[in-house]
Amino acid sequence: MTCVVGIAEAGRVWIAADSCLAVGDAEYESASPKVTQRDGWVWGMAGTWKAIVVIRDGLDVPPADVGDVGEFVWRAFSLLKANGLEDESPDLLIGLHGRLYAASEPHDWHCVPEWQSGRRRRRVPRSWHAVGCGAPYALGCLDGIADSDLTPEQRYTEALTVASRRVSGVRQPWRHVEA
Repeated sequence: MTCVVGIAEAGRVWIAADSCLAVGDAEYESASPKVTQRDGWVWGMAGTWKAIVVIRDGLDVPPADVGDVGEFVWRAFSLLKANGLEDESPDLLIGLHGRLYAASEPHDWHCVPEWQSGRRRRRVPRSWHAVGCGAPYALGCLDGIADSDLTPEQRYTEALTVASRRVSGVRQPWRHVEA
């Protein structure tokens, strides 16, 4: 149970997630984050806790200056396989060089498209995405406030708050990384 929200705007990426850890029918606040920042990369994951920890703590990220998102995704899923977790498929949001990417399988990743308002042209294109059980509610919220002048921090906070009202497995505190 989780919700991870990514927002890209003005050459920066914010990825935020809740802190709920579900064990069977019980839910706890986890001190261990679902979002990570390392060597120019930022990412957040929704999936089993074991897969999240293996990738968060063990991933050898490629050089950020090369910007090979495909290599990042391949390394993440190869790490799962090497740890006997090949059947685990976490959903990842990845930020690099001001762009937001989503991945759910080793060969299934894409750049999240930028959005331009139909009502008023934005000077700064935005993109956003969410993964996890709270994603439909977070995406609905982000779509609904797309034309607002809220900061990225205010938008991900609002999206996670809406998701937490609808999904018991999404709860505060929110943790974020940005690059």
